Amino acid sequence: MKQDLFDRMIDFFYIDRDPEGIKSDFGRTLVIGGSREYPGAAKIAASLCLSSGCGFVSLAVPDSIFPLTFSSLAPTIVRERIPSKEDDFLLDEKSLEHLNSYSAILFGNGIATSELNLVFLRNLVKAYKGFLVLDASSLSLLAMDPSLLERKNADLRILLTPHLGEAGRLFHCGNRGRDPKAYVDQALSFCKRYDVLILLKSSRSLLVDSQFVQEADQIPTPSLGKAGSGDGLAGLLSGFLSYGRKAFPEEEVILFADILFHEAARLSAAEKTPGLASVRDVPSAIQEIVLKRFSKRTHRKVGRSL
Repeated sequence: MKQDLFDRMIDFFYIDRDPEGIKSDFGRTLVIGGSREYPGAAKIAASLCLSSGCGFVSLAVPDSIFPLTFSSLAPTIVRERIPSKEDDFLLDEKSLEHLNSYSAILFGNGIATSELNLVFLRNLVKAYKGFLVLDASSLSLLAMDPSLLERKNADLRILLTPHLGEAGRLFHCGNRGRDPKAYVDQALSFCKRYDVLILLKSSRSLLVDSQFVQEADQIPTPSLGKAGSGDGLAGLLSGFLSYGRKAFPEEEVILFADILFHEAARLSAAEKTPGLASVRDVPSAIQEIVLKRFSKRTHRKVGRSL
């Protein structure tokens, strides 16, 4: 991604915002995830979604972990009530109808890989009409029945965000190492068959569509080799996609999110050392990147006025 495009996207998402805008102008995102085994995954995703500048962020977790999750969550994240049974999500007609009030949904972070959650995913792709990001355990569900994508809603766009281990399971091609290019042929075939986008998450991620492969030109950082990094990236992506597609093609939004996430992680690692930096430091690093851009713009305006 060229620097001028990256800067324009920083301006759009963080700086040049309508002072008379309301929260729905900047997207509505729902994160659905969590289980008793992984109670923090959806929380990480929702927290990073806030860092996208999304105007309205909701989180749905099973009732089994609601007190634990929401006791230390940012107060601006709203609870979305989706019926649940233990660690499994259930969809009734009322819930299905309400889901379409969201411009983007992220599903899968920390969920149980159960038959009931697979049924939930089948119903979700049939009913939802926005942009759906499938990450983490939802990809394991999808590997069990990829044909469910053939019955998706005609107005639904889907992004799959597997790390390379998940890609191997999804494509049933086994472990092929740490080079995302080794998975490109299978990813292209999958995209052509099911009409989806796939972001192969890696130190240098690849975005795959049925017609193209694009590499995110970020600088790798070891600070992302920790649990929770993928959840954070998925949350940031979902927030940007909820309102960024009105100004930029969806593939540019996806690549921008991946590059910004890596750059923020690299910045936090430089300040803390890679071993101590974590996904929790990414929001403050994003703010630092944006403020640097804002300061440059302000300096130029002051210089011209003099």
